[in-house]
Amino acid sequence: MSRRFASPTPRSPLRGSLWNLLRYHLGSAALGAFIITLVRVPRYIVIWTLARMRSVENVVLKKILSFFVCILLCMEKCLQYINYNVFTVISYSGFSFCPAAKIAVNHLLDNAVDVAAVNTVGGLVLLLTKCIVAGATTIYAFFRMEEVWASLSHPWFPLLIMFICSYQIANCFLSVYGMAIDTIMLCCAEEVVLLQDNPEMAQQYRDYMEGTSEMTQRSVRFIGATPVDEMYPMRSVSGEDKSE
Repeated sequence: MSRRFASPTPRSPLRGSLWNLLRYHLGSAALGAFIITLVRVPRYIVIWTLARMRSVENVVLKKILSFFVCILLCMEKCLQYINYNVFTVISYSGFSFCPAAKIAVNHLLDNAVDVAAVNTVGGLVLLLTKCIVAGATTIYAFFRMEEVWASLSHPWFPLLIMFICSYQIANCFLSVYGMAIDTIMLCCAEEVVLLQDNPEMAQQYRDYMEGTSEMTQRSVRFIGATPVDEMYPMRSVSGEDKSE
């Protein structure tokens, strides 16, 4: 039975989410992992076959197997991205894997350009934040360890290690914000579907989205990308033509 939008906010979100995962969605998580395995295992088998064929001089066969590895890798990345969005839909709707996959794919296809714009801007902001955190940490370590630089034969090596470690730590923390961005995007797409039969609320939602869309367009133009409204005109939530 679906628990869509019916669960109240738990007192402990982390404990409540873990409980919901173990009680309701463990099979969905296993099914998503199994789908990825169906593509990953054949790719590893082909890679192992290529490694065993180093002494074979059949260049055509090697190229064909390498092409299969590339195709399987692309399929795996696509399935991982779809699974990521499917699990997001499962978390806020309570559906099982297959209905949630249908919802997620429909949202991604209906809002493909919007998703691309949000991912571009969000990815750039998160990348700059990671670099700033890693650079600031490395500079701080440089000044804190200035007294021992003379005794080191390669003083740049500890700084490189510091930069890599701080970047990975920042990546772990900021991945939560990246997940939040994708979740908000899917929730907005879900809101569009839910408000189709409510013109009054649809108008309020459309006014709000038009205000936030203007800020998004400025950000997209700043990074040199094509504005969303030039590629994909904003559709009316209520189903009526905007010009009317």
